[in-house]
Parts: sequence; C-alpha cells; structure tokens
Amino acid sequence: MARCSRRVLLQLAATQAAALGVLAACGGSAGTSVTSGSVQATLSTAAATQTAASSAAASTAVSSTTTASAASTLAASSASTSTPSASSAASAAPTASATSAAATTSAVKQGGKTLTLSGYGDAADVTQRYNAVAAKFNEQFAGKYQLEPIINPFATYIDKTLTMLSSGTAPDVLNVWAQYKPSWADKGLLLDLSGHIHSSTDAAPDLYLKPMVDAMQYKGKFWGTAQDFNGQLLFLNTDLFKAKGLDLPKDDWSYDDWRQLAKQLTDPTKHVFGGTNDANEAGWQQFCIIYNYAKHYWVDDQAKKALLSDQPTIDSLTLFQQAAYNDQSLPTPTNPMQPKTDFTTGNVAMVLGWGNYPYSIYQVTSKPGATPFNWTWHTLPKGPQAQQHFTQGHLWSIAQSNTHPDDAWVLAEWVGGLQGWKAWTAVGKGQPLPMKDAALWAEYLSFLPTDQATKFRDFMINTIYQQLAVNFEYWPTYDQCSKVMGTALGQIYGKTPGSVSSAMTNATQQMNAILAGA
Repeated sequence: MARCSRRVLLQLAATQAAALGVLAACGGSAGTSVTSGSVQATLSTAAATQTAASSAAASTAVSSTTTASAASTLAASSASTSTPSASSAASAAPTASATSAAATTSAVKQGGKTLTLSGYGDAADVTQRYNAVAAKFNEQFAGKYQLEPIINPFATYIDKTLTMLSSGTAPDVLNVWAQYKPSWADKGLLLDLSGHIHSSTDAAPDLYLKPMVDAMQYKGKFWGTAQDFNGQLLFLNTDLFKAKGLDLPKDDWSYDDWRQLAKQLTDPTKHVFGGTNDANEAGWQQFCIIYNYAKHYWVDDQAKKALLSDQPTIDSLTLFQQAAYNDQSLPTPTNPMQPKTDFTTGNVAMVLGWGNYPYSIYQVTSKPGATPFNWTWHTLPKGPQAQQHFTQGHLWSIAQSNTHPDDAWVLAEWVGGLQGWKAWTAVGKGQPLPMKDAALWAEYLSFLPTDQATKFRDFMINTIYQQLAVNFEYWPTYDQCSKVMGTALGQIYGKTPGSVSSAMTNATQQMNAILAGA
C-alpha cells in the first residue's frame, strides 16, 4: 500500500491523535477519502464473528478505571511501528541523522557489528519505541551486534528508500510497504528470504496468522518478516443499540440490514450517525465492499482490464450513496460529523476499524473527562457474492545488494519474528499483532478485562484471520488507478451526489488506459 496516501495522512493527523494504531491500517493504501465528515479512517482492529448473543455478552465497558493492568500501559504504545503516527502537528520528528548518530555512539560503547534498521514516523514517541526495541535486541546480542534504528519522515520515506535500493546503499533491514512489495521484488531490489524463513525457528510461517503469511509472499517466494499487519472489522456502540431497543446484528446479516440499522441508530438531535461511509475511500476501506458485491478489486486478476462499470459495483456504491444522502445516516460534506466527535465519543453507532482499534478506544475513553460507553466487535455484512474482510501486511526486508545478508537476516528474523514481537508488544499495545502466540495476545490485550481480551483474541484469530480475512495484493499501477477512483468518488459523494453509473463508466475508461500502458 502506499500506506495512506500522503494527502490522507495529513488529513488524519489532524483528527487521529489518539488513533495512532492506524499505521498498519493505512500502510500500503493510497486511498483517497473525499467525505470531509467521515471518521472511517481513524479506526484499527481485526476481530472475528460472534453470534448476536455472544457479541452482546462480549460488550466491553470502556471507562477510566477499566483494569489495573490497563493503568500501567505505556502511553506511547498506541502507535503502530509500520505506519506513520497520527500525531499532532506540534510533535517534532527527530531527524534520521540525529537518531543514527545516537545509535552509532551506543554501538561504539558496547561493541559488536552495527546493523541498521530503517523505519519512519513523525512523532517523538516513534523514535522512543524503536530505541526501546533496539535496546532489547542489543541486550540479547551483546558483543556481537548493535542495532541502529534510522527514522525518516513519513512523507519522504518511500522516495529515500527507493533511491538507496537503487544505489546499493539501503539499510540492512528496511520497511517495505505492501503496495511496493510486488514492484520492488520484480525489479530485483529485494532479497528472496524463502530459505531463511522456512528454516527459521523464530520467523517460521506457522508462527504467523495466515493472512500475514500470504502478505510475506509474492510469486511463491518470501520477501520479508512481519513488520506490520492488520485486518478490518466492525465495532458497535452497544449503548446506542440498547437506547433504541435494537438487537445486535446476526453473523449472516446483509448490507440491507446494515443500512436499515444505520438509519434507525441515527439521531440528528444528538449528532449521532448510524455509520460511516466506508465506500468513500479509493483503497482499503472500499475493497472488501466491492468484492463482497462484485467479487473483484476494480480490475481483473491479471490487472489488464477495469471492471468498475458492472452492475454489482454500481449497486454497492449506490447503497452507500442512498444511506448517506437519502437516509442521512452517514456523514457527508453537507452533513458532516461535529468537530472532535467520532466513535470514541459515542457519536457513531457502527464503524469500520482495524484489529488494533480497541487500544485507541481505550486510550481516548480512559482520559479524564471522557464519557465511558459499552462497545463490541462484529463481522462485516454479507454481500451478494462474499463476506470477505480486508487485510494487509508490511515487511522487514533485506536489499538484494546487501553485502552481508546473513548478518542482516539475524536482525530481520528477530525484529519481525516471535522474539521481536515480544519486544514490540512490551513497549506498546497499539501495534497490530501478526502472531498466533496465545501468551503474546494476552500481553497485547492486557488493557482489557481478561474475559473480554480472551473473547476478542479468539474472534480475531479464529473467525477473522482464519475464515474471513484475505490478504490484499496490490498491482503495479494501483497508485494511478486509485487517483482515478478518488476523482470518481468525489463525484458520487460530493456536496451534490452524482450518477454512480456515469462515474464508474468514466473511471473504467481511464483505468483501462492506465492498464493498457503498463
């Protein structure tokens, strides 16, 4: 993914200070949200299905006094290491050179071969988190290796990394976003790590959740270990359902059911929306919706032909247009969310989020003055063709040009394997977790009451990641195609909603021109 597009990330930064876990969610998607009132991109968490009764029982009361373990959770842990932090504009990002110099000094003092690890982020706590993980690596490999994190600004990360890859000066281990994995692998810029991964005890495929294993591969080869990973699901404000006398949806509910519930849950007098416009995103937000209706992701399997003008795609986008403008149950540019309101403030009843969103909910709702509310998790509605959930994963990779790949593998195996993920989890709970390990999940969800944490873990692992979630593989011209879709969505979901059919016909023609020239 292009991660969230640069424009989208700048928009998110102003509204998502508490939802730092969106990193994985956005990472790799060049999506363009055109609805100014939408809150969909603030979310993070992947959970699995439960019956309506068990979902109700699993509702989590979010309050400032949730659990003793939650109180001890590090404040800096909400940010995902794989995606740019949604920090406030006032947060000053340390320069790569400053971070590098500090790490080099440490390496000189402690001895051992220096290994470099490139990441990115625009908030000070990103550097703190990387340094904390580096300290654990340096302690474990004392005298043999020293880890030197190099943190770059989000806006320049891809350009700088591509330049270094092309010139043979890449760090030992680098962060590869999902969108760029295919093209960088095809260009011979990345080292095939299949042999290393298959023989590893710490980064073996069977240690990861299945969609993460798929994300680590391309054309049958493994190109990295797990840097960041996330899947989507719905979060429900059960207090709003109860206030309206509505039952929680069944596991096999439809998009028509979703639309009806969104309409019933909307309360303009209290500035409460029933849902968010998840179709209004030229990327990850929308892919599962279109697939569940039309069984494709904009283009055919060979990325040679655009498929957007088919009736199922038009039907899916029309349903959201009608829910937004006819029912007024979703935010629009002319009927936006009130400032500083979203799901965490009790102003949205149903919201699409990522698997690490619970920690963001906890962080926001446990602040002094926040209003506690009950929430739970649920599957996405079932479409005419499928009930798929979107997932994506980013990698810790090694450049093909690396002159000491065996040493670099030591770092890639550790930082993206089980031991590294124990370190990431210890320093932060907002990072999306790609591992199966039950004990690690218990630590990861320790801010929730034990019973709720166990139910959420089981839902995520057994329902979402084993049954419904599918890793999304980007095609080489996705970036260009997403710009076309963004323009079309602006016509469909703008201040004056336009014809879905016309917008998709035009988008199909433009995408076909892009695909033909690839």
